[in-house]
Amino acid sequence: MIPYPHIIAVGGLGGSGTRVIARMLQMLDIYVGSSLNSKLDNLWFTLLFKRQSWFRAMPEPDEFFFALGMFRRAMEDGLAGNLPTSAEERLRTIKVEAVRAGTSLGLTATTLEEFLHSRRYDRQRYHGWGWKEPNTHVFLPQIAAAIPNLKYVHVIRNGLDMAFSSNQQQLANWGALIGRFDVDRSRLTPKMALDFWIAANRRATDIGNVLGPDMFHLLNYDRLCANPDEEIRGLLRFLRLDGHNPDPAPLKEIIAPVSLGRFRNHPDHGFTPDQFEAVRELGFTDTGS
Repeated sequence: MIPYPHIIAVGGLGGSGTRVIARMLQMLDIYVGSSLNSKLDNLWFTLLFKRQSWFRAMPEPDEFFFALGMFRRAMEDGLAGNLPTSAEERLRTIKVEAVRAGTSLGLTATTLEEFLHSRRYDRQRYHGWGWKEPNTHVFLPQIAAAIPNLKYVHVIRNGLDMAFSSNQQQLANWGALIGRFDVDRSRLTPKMALDFWIAANRRATDIGNVLGPDMFHLLNYDRLCANPDEEIRGLLRFLRLDGHNPDPAPLKEIIAPVSLGRFRNHPDHGFTPDQFEAVRELGFTDTGS
């Protein structure tokens, strides 16, 4: 199997369609991890990066790059039999914080043990490796600086639909950091959710403009559902996997246009003209206004 020279990361707001892209990567023989939840989130990334102490301020560089270094080593070569005692103690402290916070979907008592006993991934089975975890976009500048061969896919779907999603965990967790929201979990509204969607995706696309088209790919999930052939070809070109001649038919079969246009069921949404304009600027002409 021809080695794949890049590391792929997939992020976006929760519920934007990142799971479909992760499944595509699996079908393209990219290793996305062995400790996954039902949404195909890489739970090792969740454990290391989705920390309550980071929800209001970016982590110190030493702490961030320790986490990223441990994650890369576990994904590429494994940590089993190759981990200093001091590093294991730091990782166990991180686990205690994650369990105490109770904000990390899918983490179990065995997640850390699986991480500590991870082994080199099967190079005969996979071209290369990557991961999917929606929160990746929060740390994209630091990750891109540390991984020069990164291929980051940011998945975005219509914010008007996303505002009515039951998954507003990123707003609750990162709202104070992204957009300076004064978040009260008991009072989250669709209007606030849309404001966060605008702020988070503007931030991601601004970062993407700096990184450039060789490292950052904005994937519009609504367009993927409407025109899968074109969008899949664009994704494969970005990943430079089009030369492997994958059959696009199986990739198309897993696309699920669930709940597209659901905002129309809420005519009393209270969204403002500025919000509608921001949604259009981010690539969505279907605003119903």
